[in-house]
Amino acid sequence: MLISHCSDKNLHKCVVGFSTLFACFFVAKIFVDNKGITLSRPFSFRKQNTTVQIPNNTKLTKLHMITKIHYSYFKYDIHTTNCRIRYLDPNDKSIWDFINKTMIPLICSKIPALTTIRNGILTVNYNILNKYYKKVNLDFCNYQVILRNYNESNPDDNTKLSVDKIFFINYTLVKDDFVLVKCYNKSGVFYSNTHANGAIDIVSYLKYGPQHLSRFDPMNYSVFSTSVTSNKSNQIKVSIRPNVINNTIRFFKHSPIENRIMSLLMIGIDSTSRLNFIRGLSNTRRYLMSQRNESFTFKGYIKVGDNTFPNLVALLTGKFMEEYPENFGEADFFDNYSFVWKAFKKSKIAYTTAYIEDSPNMATFNYVKKGFYDPPTDFYYRPYSLESNKLFKKRDNCIRDKHEVLALLEYSRDLMISFKSWPYFCLTYTTRLTHDDLNGIKYVDEMLVNYFTDLFKANALENTLIIIFGDHGMRFGGFRETYIGMMEERLPLLFVLPPAWFLSKYPSIRSNMNINIGRILTPVDVHKTLLHLIKLNEHKAYTDLNRKVRGYSFFEEIPFNRSCESAEIPLHYCPCNLIGGNLPDSKEGEELKFGARLIVTKINDVLEPFHNVCMILKLSHITVARIFNIDSQDNSSNYIAGFHGNSHDAIRLSNVRLLLTVEVEPSKALFEASLRFNSITQLYDKIIGDVSRINKYGNQSSCIKDPIMKKFCYCKFNSTIDTLL
Repeated sequence: MLISHCSDKNLHKCVVGFSTLFACFFVAKIFVDNKGITLSRPFSFRKQNTTVQIPNNTKLTKLHMITKIHYSYFKYDIHTTNCRIRYLDPNDKSIWDFINKTMIPLICSKIPALTTIRNGILTVNYNILNKYYKKVNLDFCNYQVILRNYNESNPDDNTKLSVDKIFFINYTLVKDDFVLVKCYNKSGVFYSNTHANGAIDIVSYLKYGPQHLSRFDPMNYSVFSTSVTSNKSNQIKVSIRPNVINNTIRFFKHSPIENRIMSLLMIGIDSTSRLNFIRGLSNTRRYLMSQRNESFTFKGYIKVGDNTFPNLVALLTGKFMEEYPENFGEADFFDNYSFVWKAFKKSKIAYTTAYIEDSPNMATFNYVKKGFYDPPTDFYYRPYSLESNKLFKKRDNCIRDKHEVLALLEYSRDLMISFKSWPYFCLTYTTRLTHDDLNGIKYVDEMLVNYFTDLFKANALENTLIIIFGDHGMRFGGFRETYIGMMEERLPLLFVLPPAWFLSKYPSIRSNMNINIGRILTPVDVHKTLLHLIKLNEHKAYTDLNRKVRGYSFFEEIPFNRSCESAEIPLHYCPCNLIGGNLPDSKEGEELKFGARLIVTKINDVLEPFHNVCMILKLSHITVARIFNIDSQDNSSNYIAGFHGNSHDAIRLSNVRLLLTVEVEPSKALFEASLRFNSITQLYDKIIGDVSRINKYGNQSSCIKDPIMKKFCYCKFNSTIDTLL
């Protein structure tokens, strides 16, 4: 009625006036003291079909008051029946100090490599020789093939060189995957390098398989025409005419859509969250989105384990770590387990398979594990990675003038170009630049842009599903201690780019993927999607797979009411339904301290077998406490009364999870654990799932080898060193 007296001219002033009047009225109804806010009457509000009611005479800390009154006004990345994840800003002000770093250029050797390999031709670059080796008179070069060493008990950790040496002066054709090159003058070896040869002869592959590969050799096949021209520098130029073997294979670039078969390229980047992908791979993201009509970035992709290994095991096998033997991969090799690349190989499409990973000393299936006795895929990069690491181990992760990650991508690129007319499964996984550095991904950005540019120019991706993914976010350091860092660690990257023809062929898949951007999914669901892809290519029904394999393919619609529990996500890693975060005031202090002491006690208990070398840890202080609602259908306010000692609401606290971070002595370790409220004891006395270490431990645990216990142990000799210092 009053607002009818406001004219158009003074409407703004009226609105401001009424807003002020309402605010004054609201403040008059509450009493504020130094402990927080007490409501003199019940208050509720409704927005987006969500009602929040705060009971009469409920005391709220300032933190809780802010959280509760604005709870339903947040913008959400995920807003489903059982999961709410608030919008996360990739460039939030709270993390500026961590993400706005000046990047030092990556510099390997300033002297370019004397030898290069391209299209199967190993060449000596005489321009480089004349410029950088002026006092050296080249006599000859030779190469030896890098092989797995079956003479050792673990061939996955050992290499050997072929007995035969191939000698050359200018160039030579290489028929093998990996070679070690040495060049000599009268004094002996003056140059050595390793090369990965991803250019293969598809005809030989189809006829004989990977174990009898013949490389681009014009002496054997008239598939390629080579013209070699010499100049003063004795360089060669090799030109390759268009492929003429399309009629010998079953996969055609220009075949009708209904007959097309889709290959799979998976690029895994260690410690990469969705948000860090947006921040650090902006050019790659922009380029890929310009090449594909549509892309899908899944905001609810949640990790299921602490580090790389359990998350990749779930993605590649469809099972959780708990379903495997306790010493999984430590007592025996992984060869007999059902990795997804076996399904691609055994399908009637008979995909060519490749597994390409850098950082051999901490590779996913080799770090404190035995790896594979035989190569797990047709093309397996590890022998080259091991030999290169051995040769250049003190050179800042460089293979002479080339960074290790660049070498990895170049091999992957060459291999896919070779197989662009044949279905392939290629998993390329990089750890080196991103495992320890939040901003290291920025170095990878330019490499990936060049990588994908080469592949698109070669028309090698026209029939390829591209999946770029992370295993988890950054797990250690100051960034991880922030709210954004805590959430990112649980929300890895999943970025999917199907070809346009695939989305046209399957409009329902296109629709489902758009829906699933806002749903919960896990690495197990990615595994099921890969099996779904095989069924689509084989023109087989998906229903059989749906009954036999757990999870959901993201090609189908994921239920709106899916929860962390139904997705089998350990509760400790569930990022859904955050209520509030910070240290509550003094009344709750004792409850939190009880939970903190419980965490430290549990850590000391599991360290008991190592107490002869590891010190007993003591609680220093609590750094952060965050509250999550396990059941998002509960209006979340119900926990407040019980949390503040009102007994009639205490049982409802069973829906609350406390995420507590503590610092311990003497290691200064930061441990994060989830605790559940016990309505009988009225305490947070049950630890749910794993305990995370969120700061680096370096050499603190060098006295033990157990990969799980390392994050807990503080070796006794460290204490002696600290005392001396």
